[in-house]
Amino acid sequence: MLDLIAQGLGNDDIGQRLAISPKMVRNHITNIFGKLGATTRAQVIVRAQRLLGWLPNAEGLVLPGATHLLHVQNPRGMAEALASFFARHPMVAGAP
Repeated sequence: MLDLIAQGLGNDDIGQRLAISPKMVRNHITNIFGKLGATTRAQVIVRAQRLLGWLPNAEGLVLPGATHLLHVQNPRGMAEALASFFARHPMVAGAP
């Protein structure tokens, strides 16, 4: 959602892209504003970019057509994305 905000999209357009209602978009954006202590979309973008700068190894993942029901609508895509992630970041037993 942050990428779509940064692209300058409005709530209706974001909702269409993510297949969620504009009201749900507003709810998510309100939560993002609160978590980042922001009052404008510009502040959200700047603060999110600053956070990503502190996490240089953070990975972004976009699954085309993904919605909140991704695990139901596209279980194979979800499984492949998770398998790919864990192949790059294996979990070692007993590691912190």
